[in-house]
Amino acid sequence: MPQARGTRLRAAARRLVVDRTTAELVAALGAVGIESIVLKGPSFGHWIYGEHDQRQYADSDLLVAPGDMDAARAVLIGLGFDEVLREADNPDRRQVHAQAWARRGHPVPVDLHRTLHGARIPAGEAWTVLRRHTRTLRIDRVDATIFDRDATALHVALHAAQHGRGEPHVQRDLAAALERFDRDTWEAAAELAERLRATPAFAAGLRLHARGKALAAELRLSEDRPFDVALLALTPARGAHSIHAVATAGGARRKLTLLLRLLVPAVAFMRHTSPLARRGRLGLVAAYLSRPFVLAYAFVPAVRALRQASRQSR
Repeated sequence: MPQARGTRLRAAARRLVVDRTTAELVAALGAVGIESIVLKGPSFGHWIYGEHDQRQYADSDLLVAPGDMDAARAVLIGLGFDEVLREADNPDRRQVHAQAWARRGHPVPVDLHRTLHGARIPAGEAWTVLRRHTRTLRIDRVDATIFDRDATALHVALHAAQHGRGEPHVQRDLAAALERFDRDTWEAAAELAERLRATPAFAAGLRLHARGKALAAELRLSEDRPFDVALLALTPARGAHSIHAVATAGGARRKLTLLLRLLVPAVAFMRHTSPLARRGRLGLVAAYLSRPFVLAYAFVPAVRALRQASRQSR
């Protein structure tokens, strides 16, 4: 009992720290005319968990209009944040939907989103659609913008599709949302997914839970699943995306370039993905030396996931 109470207190303390950082960012962006939408964390807490929220969320997630990304970057830099991993640092050059930021000596990382995972319309169009599905929530004495109920239901399913079954807290969010939201909300979320051309990811996320699978059938959601959606929903082993990028690259030169980036990625990528690489210079060297063995260990499971995703995609 005392241990459980201690866990709840630590979670509450962590939420306060994250919420304070989120409020700081929302206020700083708003001061220069940049509108932002707070994702997950307090937004999921408001709509899904309510006053009984006992989660410990770790980071601050903000969605901004693509046209404001450069200005938002300048704001974060002004607040002492550094970009942790640039899109160009991904060894397979896979397009990402968010930028990761961190402030030295500060425990709360920040993800700056340009769109939602799974949305296949241009990011600017997605912002216009999503901005119509918002409301205001008070976060640490700052009025912040969050998604409304329908967009939150959509986001929960898209987030599940992004992480598959590899993140237990994401699965808990999905289960809680399926319990909390009624049929009308999910129907509205499905219509929103259609406008964003995100139906494949939305359906894949729902189908990761038994209740969601039944709901997807009720809503008559298509079972068509592009390869990338099928792969993510499987929670593939490390390197699966990179192996696929090498295999599908055009020309021997391009394949060789990607293979070299896979074996010897940028320092920022190594430090972002490997705890060993974050242990000073020697740790970084050790991480590079061990990388071929790490990739070799993951190769067979990664190929297995690629084959399974290929069979499931249509």
